[in-house]
Amino acid sequence: MEADTRGPLRVDRVEWLVLGANPLTEWVVRTAAPARVRLLADPDDLAGALAAAYPDLVLLSLPPARSSEVALVAQERGRHPALRAVLLAPEHAMRERLEALELGFDEAFDDRILPAELAARLRLLTLRRVSRPQVGMHITVAAGLELDVVMQNLRRGDRTVHLRPKEVRLLQLMASHPGRVFTREQLLERVWGSNHVGGSRTVDVHVRWLREKIEANPHEPVLLQTVRGVGYRFEPAAR
Repeated sequence: MEADTRGPLRVDRVEWLVLGANPLTEWVVRTAAPARVRLLADPDDLAGALAAAYPDLVLLSLPPARSSEVALVAQERGRHPALRAVLLAPEHAMRERLEALELGFDEAFDDRILPAELAARLRLLTLRRVSRPQVGMHITVAAGLELDVVMQNLRRGDRTVHLRPKEVRLLQLMASHPGRVFTREQLLERVWGSNHVGGSRTVDVHVRWLREKIEANPHEPVLLQTVRGVGYRFEPAAR
């Protein structure tokens, strides 16, 4: 395993690029990361490492990562859709985690996450990057809209729209139960899990993002409807 924290950056490809040397990231790099991984301590090294390493996955720890590094990785994520981007941030930094997701990061975790769970989630993201579609993993969401659960994208006519992992799970759940009303608490339990730290605003934010991708007019949603005072439903009449 290669873990460079100082000295000149080598120009060769790595699988994971990790910014932020702390007990959590060091455990993941030492115990569960692939053979080709680079661990950076200095945020100023990130731009050069991204250009030189062509990573499959970038993990940023905030701090030492700053908003400029988050924006840089999001920009790179936009240019290379196969790249996976993950943010680790302190418990109190919910705004920063949500902003990273809005910029296009695949995941954003509270840094209290267990090392083994973080390692497993990073590996799943990497596996999804190289997976191929499987029979039964496509869901017709509506006319002209098809969800690819494995590749985590949405076919909208002749255009492919990238979805975040939680967007995929949320859309898969609701489109598989058309007409059913889900409370925000049920969606949190089914999509985020019982150990999720955060309130119902997380659901509202992801619903808003999904509407921007599946609705003809996100401000007047037809497919993903709000049930006032209760939660949300996917409306089959709109198919």
